[in-house]
Amino acid sequence: MARIQEVQLDFSNLSELDNGRVDRLLRFHLQRMSADLLSRPREKGKRKVTLEFSIVPVCNDEGECETAMVEIEAKGKVPLYRTKAYEMRVTNNGLLFNRDFPDAIEQPSLFPAAAQSTASPEEDDDDDEEDEDE
Repeated sequence: MARIQEVQLDFSNLSELDNGRVDRLLRFHLQRMSADLLSRPREKGKRKVTLEFSIVPVCNDEGECETAMVEIEAKGKVPLYRTKAYEMRVTNNGLLFNRDFPDAIEQPSLFPAAAQSTASPEEDDDDDEEDEDE
């Protein structure tokens, strides 16, 4: 009969559980923290990676705990993503903001409104040529 090899649960052998899934989860969350640090270096909030062990006793008929069910959860937390506050106009159809000046809802555009033409550019060119002949 083959002998059961039991090993101590610690960080050195977490990668042996669940076909290495715990190790991959930990690496994933650490990579996510690193990417967040690179993309938002001025955000001074803490980035956190947590390994949470949930352990529930399994008792025998005499009420003694001989084994336990252990679940390991990896979690990562980055600071919230938040924009600055923008003043927007409230309407029955939703919120409106100034496309040209998002910081100033009342600021008129510096750019004239583009003329809305239903004619294709080729048709416009033909019209110009006719005008030149007249």
